[in-house]
Amino acid sequence: MARLVEQSRRECAAFDPATDDPQRCLTRGIQPIVALYVEVRQADDDALSPVEQSLLERALNDWLSLYAAGHDAAFHAHFTVHELAVAYAAHGELRATVDDLLGL
Repeated sequence: MARLVEQSRRECAAFDPATDDPQRCLTRGIQPIVALYVEVRQADDDALSPVEQSLLERALNDWLSLYAAGHDAAFHAHFTVHELAVAYAAHGELRATVDDLLGL
């Protein structure tokens, strides 16, 4: 978990919404975070500490903010990883889920 969060921080810092493909936010940031969350939840409902949950949510929202910026859209929300995971499970497609949540 810590490795994913640290990698996410580095990649977020290197991402330029003006020139980089927003799809990279999905594949390199949002999808791995949601996948880890689902994996942990399936293994044990209480597997994430409040600190770990907070770190994942910060990383998720950093990527969502960059994804929105890459689409010239404002990002004024805060989503939990659980909210996104549930919406993704219902929707079945990550890009469409994120676009819907962000109003793109």
